[in-house]
Amino acid sequence: MIRLICFITVFLGISLDAAAQTAPLDEKKFTDSLNGLLNGNADAAVKARANFALSYYWSDLDTAQSWQYLNKGKALSKNNPYLQALSNYFTAAYFWETNKPLAKRMYMKADSLLARFRLPEAYQYRARAWLGYGSLLQNEDQEKKFMDILLARCIPLAQQAPDMGMLGNCYLNIGLVFTNTLHYEKAAEYFLKAIPLLKSSPYSSVLADTYMRAAKNYILQKKFTSARAMLDQAKALLEPYPASVFTIDYYQVEGMYFDRMGLYIKAQLSFDKGIALAKQKNKSYSVESLLFEKYKTYSRQSQYENAKQVLLHILQQPTFPFASNRIRHYYELAGTYGKLGDFRKAYEWSDKALLLLDSTSEARIKTDINELEIKYQAAEKQKKIALLSAEKKHALLTLKNNRLYSWLLAGACLFLFILVFFIFFYYKSQKKIASQKVVELEQKQQIELVKAMLNAEESERNRLAKDLHDGLGSMLAGIKISLSAWAKTKTQDAELQQIVAQLDGSVTELRHIARNMMPQTLLLYGLEAALKELCESVMRNNLSLHFEAINLEKTIPLNAQITIYRIAQEILANVIKHAHATSILFQCSQNRQRFYLTVEDNGQGFDSTAPIAGMGISNIKNRVAHLNGSIELHSKPGEGTVINIELDV
Repeated sequence: MIRLICFITVFLGISLDAAAQTAPLDEKKFTDSLNGLLNGNADAAVKARANFALSYYWSDLDTAQSWQYLNKGKALSKNNPYLQALSNYFTAAYFWETNKPLAKRMYMKADSLLARFRLPEAYQYRARAWLGYGSLLQNEDQEKKFMDILLARCIPLAQQAPDMGMLGNCYLNIGLVFTNTLHYEKAAEYFLKAIPLLKSSPYSSVLADTYMRAAKNYILQKKFTSARAMLDQAKALLEPYPASVFTIDYYQVEGMYFDRMGLYIKAQLSFDKGIALAKQKNKSYSVESLLFEKYKTYSRQSQYENAKQVLLHILQQPTFPFASNRIRHYYELAGTYGKLGDFRKAYEWSDKALLLLDSTSEARIKTDINELEIKYQAAEKQKKIALLSAEKKHALLTLKNNRLYSWLLAGACLFLFILVFFIFFYYKSQKKIASQKVVELEQKQQIELVKAMLNAEESERNRLAKDLHDGLGSMLAGIKISLSAWAKTKTQDAELQQIVAQLDGSVTELRHIARNMMPQTLLLYGLEAALKELCESVMRNNLSLHFEAINLEKTIPLNAQITIYRIAQEILANVIKHAHATSILFQCSQNRQRFYLTVEDNGQGFDSTAPIAGMGISNIKNRVAHLNGSIELHSKPGEGTVINIELDV
């Protein structure tokens, strides 16, 4: 939800004068108004802001659209230093899900660059940048660091803006941290501080969320009258927008209220409504939270089998990285198995919970685990006693019928069974290991073969380029000089002049071929310069290409640089040959030892699910495999093509 709150507050400062707009509970109306700005006669700065806002909106829904809007906004901001600084915030938002380390760096870059501007809006976006950075830390279970950022960074910047809505948003997040750490009284104080600030601001979505968070906090305190009042306030705001993502949270808190009041049928109905809407909106974590509340309702009704099935369903589809969630699910499942009488399973799940616990919560759960272990041991002892009693009766009945022979025979059978099982298991294991070794050897040989082929190809390219440039190129250049000198004395000979022109074109073409075989720019100035030159070389009157490089380092090995260049060369050649595109986006970035390459065009596209024939794609895949990389290709007829490549450099 922190991510969603950041999403909403970003849209509040897109207008010309940096004043807050109405929160986008009606998402369609909001996006239509931004598209209206883009299609109208607004100036470049206004259109840049609209593109940034749409990029943020689509970042959770369609990364391709989000990336397009982001780059359009950057292009419109080229002559505006302030908007250039602001673009780093939206770049961080784009990478929030896919590249969290890069997102953190971009948030901090945005804060650093915006600090140069003493503008209210600059303070607003610096506060939002720190809120986004803190939410990434919270995503890593670093609640204390997130609280420090809220108190020391976000609140002072919101007060400097001054932006009372943003200040209310900060209080809301502080309340959430206190709720997560079970300090319900402190949480209620900050929720109540946030509400009047948000009421006097356009942050209506955040206000609705605050009402729901306060209601949930009151439910946990068993203050049901106060909880109902908060729910009614949220319902009044959300009723015109039944498909809003905030309605999902309303159904969850309403279900919790009904559950605690003993109205279990109403509670389950509310949870089911929330689950359906969350699935429609692709909010997997909300689905998990609603299912967990549904589990608790079953448990309160002593329907432990249903409760167990809900918990197992949650664990089969993990959706959120918080360790506290997993601990809670393990621990609750252990308790449910205990209530069902399956103490072995209860002990196993309790042990899993213990492994995830930190030192502050370990002692609290250990006592319960010890109790479960005692119950398990007692149950095992009862089983042993019953078994011994049965064996004693059997022994008394069969004592006169060759008791010793029976036991020897039983022991021999058991031994033979164990021996056969061991031999079978050993045979299967050895067969599996041998099969794996054969597959690994074949894969290794294939990789070595591809590497040898690529290295041989590059070596031959280098040799041919040198021979063409130094040998044939020098000879043709000498002939051209001699023939040009002679042609000066034969100015009236048109055929001779034509021959000189043709020879000049041949020399130029020869140099172009030699440069393609081994680009000198790559050897002299590095990968970024070579890729930029390659992109510029494919531009035409009817074809525009936008090139962007982020954090490329000079330390990439030369062999890897050449391979990356060949991949880019092959992709652009395929686009020009087959796509019939008018616009190409070429973006590359580096994060430590990983290199990312994205090429997107607006061409005719093709069915990427069908088998693709041709040497071009095969060459690209071989070179990607050479650098232990991966490739994703997305295309549909008439919708262009997007290629995403990740390489190990």
